[in-house]
Amino acid sequence: MTSEQTNTEAWTAYGHLHGQRGTLLPKAERIDRDPGGAGPGDAILGDLDGQRVLDVGCGPARHAAHLARDHRALVDAVDSCPAQIERRAPPTD
Repeated sequence: MTSEQTNTEAWTAYGHLHGQRGTLLPKAERIDRDPGGAGPGDAILGDLDGQRVLDVGCGPARHAAHLARDHRALVDAVDSCPAQIERRAPPTD
């Protein structure tokens, strides 16, 4: 098995597990490199109003939704794992 296949299988299992559990995902309020809030945040991206953004490996697309909602970016979000995409980010208000 290739490393890509192993990675996809792991994320698929993770997505299915949280889908079955009904794990609720909070809206992303900013983008950081880890859950602890470390990192430069969104400011490093500059003004995204009307800009096209690609989120590769978006998982449930929480950060893609945040960029579209809060920064008015035009976001394309893709992930190789359908189980992650099915988890989806919560609807925007």
